[in-house]
Amino acid sequence: MVPSNYIDTTQLTMTQYQYRLIAVDSSGNIGASEVITVKPYDDGIRGEIVYLQGTFYDLSSPNAAILHPDLNIIPTLPNGNSNFIGKDAAILKWRYNTNFPSTHRDFKIYFRYVDPQNGGGSGGAGGSGGGSGGGGSSTHDAHGDLSGFKLIKTITAYQAHKMADAIEYNGFAFAHEIARKDNTNLNLEYKIIATHSDGGFSMPEVIVVQGF
Repeated sequence: MVPSNYIDTTQLTMTQYQYRLIAVDSSGNIGASEVITVKPYDDGIRGEIVYLQGTFYDLSSPNAAILHPDLNIIPTLPNGNSNFIGKDAAILKWRYNTNFPSTHRDFKIYFRYVDPQNGGGSGGAGGSGGGSGGGGSSTHDAHGDLSGFKLIKTITAYQAHKMADAIEYNGFAFAHEIARKDNTNLNLEYKIIATHSDGGFSMPEVIVVQGF
């Protein structure tokens, strides 16, 4: 018997399909297999966050008024210390490439402080707020490790797009308000993950904003 196979390249992710094999010999005799139900392999990846940028923003600037108040959450205090001399904001900007825009729901933004001396991080409980200062370049996180990070905001695609419009950026944006201490010498590390209503997601995109 000569083995045979069939590859269906028209299948859609998250969809079940049923197949039955019909065999016909040279005499016209017909045989049929049982019906089997299969579902395409789905790794859950729905898109890719690209062009992630991070910069500091001086909240004393008159332009800080463009930051939409609905997006604000409580300021982040380094190590929980309430002694701070002022507040700044880290502005995150990015774009999202996906073939499933109809199921895209929101972005989850994770944060931690990073000590530039040893590369370690301490989780921060955070806030949002408006850019000048040190920036960084982003990297893909193939493992999705969130150790030491805290979820500081779940922002809908609509909200993130609205924030981007406020700063005249074609994409998505988020502003994280930071309480500054006089003895602080920390970098800010962020991870952003897109989530979809069907359970899909993007792999985290990571950026370190330097010079806080």
